[in-house]
Amino acid sequence: MGETSMHPDFKATPQEPGMSPELTRAILTRTSGDPCHRLQSLACDFVDGTLEAEQASLVRLHLGHCGACSALVGALAGLQTDLSAMAQVDPGPWFTQAVLRATRHLPIRQGADLREFWWRLMHRPRIALEAAYLGAAAGLMGIYLPMPVPDLALRIPALVQPLGDSALRVAEQMAQAERRTTTTLQRSLRPVAKPRLDSLRRGNLWPRVSSWIKARLPFFLRTPPSPPSPDAEKAPPANPG
Repeated sequence: MGETSMHPDFKATPQEPGMSPELTRAILTRTSGDPCHRLQSLACDFVDGTLEAEQASLVRLHLGHCGACSALVGALAGLQTDLSAMAQVDPGPWFTQAVLRATRHLPIRQGADLREFWWRLMHRPRIALEAAYLGAAAGLMGIYLPMPVPDLALRIPALVQPLGDSALRVAEQMAQAERRTTTTLQRSLRPVAKPRLDSLRRGNLWPRVSSWIKARLPFFLRTPPSPPSPDAEKAPPANPG
């Protein structure tokens, strides 16, 4: 007998003398399994009539004395009639055409509908309370909820700590360079003071000129005038005219 076949009931088969019904039931349960569980796996095929003749006869033998399995098979047999009455009916293409003709087509204006919807939404009496509730909820969430800290921000102190001394030296050098640059720019942009003319006259030019004149003037005063030349003493000739 196959694995899925049901064993014959111990009451319907002749028993050897000296074997009790309990022993027979225990042996059949250990070897072939519970007959009710076997019938549950074969009930649909038995109702549809696709079960083999040998297994169908075993099912009938079991149904003769098991009320639970008989009720299950009876319910499955009754479903065949009920499900036949619930079969889907195809109305045909005329039904779809009739529905489309009876349906009135109205164009949908999306812009006008949205404006009207927003106008009604914003003019509700509860809009102020809803806005206040949302604002309060957002404020509480922003205050009390912890902000997520990225992993890189947590690792920054550990990365910067070994570079503390070198960072301080670099910062000090940058500060010194900045001070020197500022001083140089101030010196280069400072306006050059032009010497005044009166100071030049008093301090440099006029003292030199006056000293030169004083040194040369006595020499010119002591030098006698040069004598007139002979040509200059002769009288000019008279005009013969």
